[in-house]
Amino acid sequence: IRAFEELAGQTYPHLRMLRGVKYSESDLATYLRLNAGCQLAESSSISEAEQEELNFLQGNRNKGLRTSGKSMVENFAKRPYGWPQAATVCLLAKLYAANRVEVRKNGVLLGGKELERTLKSDLAGILIEAQAAFTPGQIRRLKDFYEALFNAAAPANDTRALIQACCDQLRALVKELEGYVAQGKTYPFTRKLEESLELLKECLGRENAWYITDFVKHEDELLELKEGLIEPISAFMKSDRRETYVQALNYLKEQSANLDYVDAKSVNDVKEILASDTCYRGDAMRRLKSALESLQKAILDTIAREVAGAREEMDQEWAKIIQQEDFGKIPERSARA
Repeated sequence: IRAFEELAGQTYPHLRMLRGVKYSESDLATYLRLNAGCQLAESSSISEAEQEELNFLQGNRNKGLRTSGKSMVENFAKRPYGWPQAATVCLLAKLYAANRVEVRKNGVLLGGKELERTLKSDLAGILIEAQAAFTPGQIRRLKDFYEALFNAAAPANDTRALIQACCDQLRALVKELEGYVAQGKTYPFTRKLEESLELLKECLGRENAWYITDFVKHEDELLELKEGLIEPISAFMKSDRRETYVQALNYLKEQSANLDYVDAKSVNDVKEILASDTCYRGDAMRRLKSALESLQKAILDTIAREVAGAREEMDQEWAKIIQQEDFGKIPERSARA
């Protein structure tokens, strides 16, 4: 046995990096949770074997090569390593837990149970990338930006969770704005969100490192859009001011046949506010409500005058009829009819 071990040591000199640890894929879940919640900026120590895997990933990246799970296992199975597949995969899981690598399948970042299942069943289908280390200052800046942009507290300690929360919030915001823009026929001012929407979409589906290094570069632009457009329009669309807007639109449609018979100013006051591309701001809806009430009163007064005039005409015509000589010859029942 000793001779066999010596031969194995000569054939696979890097086998010693495993330090005699017997790795098993059944322990993957445990390894994936090790160091959970640590910061990407932390210089948490890693083993010699883990560093070797990290060096392999970084070397491939420097050469412009992609690293699949399968190619990684194959590399460390050969001389001078001779590592079992379970060892390579478990070490990879430890690197993931330490925030040193990220794993994707079909362009989607994997984590949790999905990552565990994929490491056990589909190594050929995943791509692995070494994760850059970041300074505490970079992470703090993303946290501050996150809180300012989304009006929410950032995850406290786990940088990967911070990046995931950032992606989730971006997707939710894109979905919300898409819903508003889709209603542009009724609310033309929501089309002003298209620029914001395109910028936010460009921020989706990026590598983790991008959110630390590049997303924050859009801070001034996105915060300006948030304060100037996104937040005011979102607040309008979620408030009862929206009901006032729709009520005025519908009233103009319903009363289109009567608008030419009332004072033009009453009509124009309502139309001008509805046509304004900033009608979602300030007291515009209060003014619209007042203008709408004035228009409604003007139309009701006009209708009342028209009805009164028509009745007066009818009464006059009736008076003429009953004064005619032949009217008296009509039987009483017929006359009443």
